[in-house]
Amino acid sequence: MPSVKRHRQTWERISSRANPLLQSLRSALRTGKPDAAGFCAVEGVHVVREALAAKLEVYAMVASESAGRHLPAIESLLPSRTRRYLVSERVFATIADTESPQGIAAMVRLPEWEEADLFRDEPQLVLLLDGVQDPGNLGAILRSAEAFHATGVFLTRSSARRTNPKVLRAAAGSVFRLPIVEGKSAREAIASARNHQLRLFAAVPREGKSPAMVDFRAGVVLAIGGEGQGLSAEVAALADERISVPMALPVESLNAAAAASVLLYEAARQRGTSGWGI
Repeated sequence: MPSVKRHRQTWERISSRANPLLQSLRSALRTGKPDAAGFCAVEGVHVVREALAAKLEVYAMVASESAGRHLPAIESLLPSRTRRYLVSERVFATIADTESPQGIAAMVRLPEWEEADLFRDEPQLVLLLDGVQDPGNLGAILRSAEAFHATGVFLTRSSARRTNPKVLRAAAGSVFRLPIVEGKSAREAIASARNHQLRLFAAVPREGKSPAMVDFRAGVVLAIGGEGQGLSAEVAALADERISVPMALPVESLNAAAAASVLLYEAARQRGTSGWGI
């Protein structure tokens, strides 16, 4: 373990699974909720490096002995005040949320966004995610939202939390950069979008217009429902346009992440922001 030895002067060793910091990290990874101080848990080399690159506040970093090869690159990004800890493989396995742990985890503070942040850039393309409860789907949607230049996201109370570790991994860093406002109802989010003169487009499984037939070039709030029920009838009734992704039979619907990605790409294509100039 020569790479670990080089860091023993700055990385304190923890041997007990009952250590309070490890208990806090374990709880945050299991529940997907921030700790009492507002720090959430991230696990895995890529997502930790994305958090560091985004210059988030990092309370503590925990690494297993086998993760020593990753420490030089990670330590170069660590704020000087970050607490650093080394643990055994066995101890790390007791806190990890993944089946094949990479031996890197941290407690970080996510950015706090205001509603105004969602509407700051023009033309606005705001996602309204209502009842998207699958963490993998939600993370994938947030990744697509950033990739296709969405200006922000409303995440309703009935959706998974952005601090869920599976959301953070699936989003691959987008949660750290994309303006996201949580905790509102769909009706409250729509009222806010209306105040900014945005049109409401609702994604529905069938009998909506093709995405290519609606105009995404002006300010839009795009509503996506959950995996099982889709959008509520109430939200669909408020829409200026209902949109359905054309599909070959006998397929009846796409999951939320796939549908959102298709619609976001079409919006980016129409706006000339897709990255391919088409």
